[in-house]
Amino acid sequence: MADKRGQMLRKFPQERFRGTNPSGSWLGENLIYRNLLGWCSETTYNSTVDPVRRLDDQFFAELGDILAWAADRGISLQSRFYIYKRNIEWLRAHDGEDDRPRNYAQLASEGKLNEILSTMTESIELVETIPALRRLNVDIPKELLRRAFSGPADISREDHTSNEARNAMFELSVAAMAARRGLTPTLSNTNPDVSFEFEARRVKIECKRILSVDRIMERLREGTKQLEKSVQRTISDIGIVAISLSKLVNPGDRFLVSDSPRDDLSQQLHEALKSNEQQIGRMHRPWVSGFIFYVSSAAYVPDMGYTPTNSATVFPLDPAEQAFLGRLAQALYV
Repeated sequence: MADKRGQMLRKFPQERFRGTNPSGSWLGENLIYRNLLGWCSETTYNSTVDPVRRLDDQFFAELGDILAWAADRGISLQSRFYIYKRNIEWLRAHDGEDDRPRNYAQLASEGKLNEILSTMTESIELVETIPALRRLNVDIPKELLRRAFSGPADISREDHTSNEARNAMFELSVAAMAARRGLTPTLSNTNPDVSFEFEARRVKIECKRILSVDRIMERLREGTKQLEKSVQRTISDIGIVAISLSKLVNPGDRFLVSDSPRDDLSQQLHEALKSNEQQIGRMHRPWVSGFIFYVSSAAYVPDMGYTPTNSATVFPLDPAEQAFLGRLAQALYV
C-alpha cells in the first residue's frame, strides 16, 4: 500500500526542479544576474490566461493596497506578507547591475534565498487571490484571513505545527478560482470550507493540503467524512474534496525549469492520477462526487523569467455526475 501511494509523488519529475543551494552557481546566474526584480516579463509564457507577472510599480501598488486593507481588519504588521513587502522594497532599492552579485552573496550568507523565492511566489498568489474575492464582495472571515497571513515567511520551514497559514491560503485560492469565473463563493470557518452556486446546484468543497505522501489517502478520507455532514443530496448538493499536492512536488526550496510549466505540471499530475486511478476511485461515497487535485510551484521560463504556476484537475467519482463535473472543471479552468 505504501509503495502505491508513493507513486503519486515519484511520478513528478523531481530532477527538473532546481534547488536554492547557494553552493551552486546556476542560481546566482539565473535568479540574480537575470534580474531578481525582473521576476517575469510582461508577456505570456504558456497561454492567453496565464500572464507572467512582473514585480513592477503596479504590482507593488496592488500589494500595498491589499496589506492596507488587511491592516484595517486587524492583521498584524509582523505577518509574513509584510515581511515580503519589506523584502521587495529592499530588492527594489538594491537592484543595480553591479549590486546583484553582492546581493546574491548577502542573501546566501543570511540563509534567505528560500525566503526570497517565497516572497515572489506567495506575494503574486496573494495579489491574484484577494482582489478576485473583493471584486465580488466575498466575506472573508477574520480568523481565516488572520491564519492565511500567519506562518513562516520561508515556506521550506513550514511543518505540521505551522501549516495552518498555507492551509488557509489554499482555501482562499480555491474560492478565488470560483470568483474569477463570476461564481460568488462563501467562505466559512466551519464545514464546508468553500461553497458556491453552479447551474442551480450548491457545490461544497473541503480543502486539504498534504505535507507527507503517507497522508494523501488519510486526508482524502478526512475531507470525505466532513462532507457527509454538510452535503444534502436530496437537494442536489455536490460534494468535492480539493487537495493540494504542492508541498510534495516542491517543498519550497526549488523551482521548475520549463518552457511551459503549467503544461508540464498538468501532464505529470494526470500521469500520477492515472497510475493511482483504481485506488482513488474506490473512495466514492454518495455525498462525494469528485476530487480536485491541485499542484503549484515556482517556475523559471528560460529567457523570460520566474513565475508561480499551477495546475488542477477534477477526478470524478460518481459516473452520474461526470458531465456536470466536466462543465464545472471548464468553468473553473481546471
